[in-house]
Amino acid sequence: ELSDGPAASSPIPAGDAAPARIVARFNARRPQCPVQLHTIRLEYDDEKRRALAHDRRPYIFPACGHVHAFAPELQRLPCPLCRTRGPFVELRLEWEPAICDDEPEVAFNPCGHIVSERVARRWAALALPDNAPPNARYRPICPFCAKPLKTDARAGDQPFSRILFQSDARRDDDDTTSDAGDWSTASPGLTHATPTSDRGGAGDDDAS
Repeated sequence: ELSDGPAASSPIPAGDAAPARIVARFNARRPQCPVQLHTIRLEYDDEKRRALAHDRRPYIFPACGHVHAFAPELQRLPCPLCRTRGPFVELRLEWEPAICDDEPEVAFNPCGHIVSERVARRWAALALPDNAPPNARYRPICPFCAKPLKTDARAGDQPFSRILFQSDARRDDDDTTSDAGDWSTASPGLTHATPTSDRGGAGDDDAS
């Protein structure tokens, strides 16, 4: 079962409990690595995150949105599910209500910070200077780490991607909210949700 994040952006109650609630909703879906076939966990607290084995943390290909467990070889290969090339980074939740107080739906490309689609669209359309004039270049950036977003449409880039993770939660394929939160259980299918073309060109066969 491939879940595509929350069905609709929904505000999270303010306060220190907000990140914990987002993490609990994500982990209640029992996300699994589609390659290593074990459960992965999202943690907001740095101490808890460091306590997790590296291959139990969620990593993402921000160019396509597919979530995996960490594996060193994936850092130099295209996404095993859709063959899209791009960075392989840790899925990170940074909680700043002034930037985003909605349920995360997408990950910024290339850094992997997660926000709602509404917030991602706003920041992807906002060009900010990276230096003092007259040497400044104006580009959209991630509001958390200030990395420039991928926006070259000619190269097939997109500034953010919907979070796509495999889940073994036994639920009906609908978008209803349950005690585990409103993370969608509907599977859009790989050909619908992600690019299917091989962006890497020759030499990708060794990733199979």
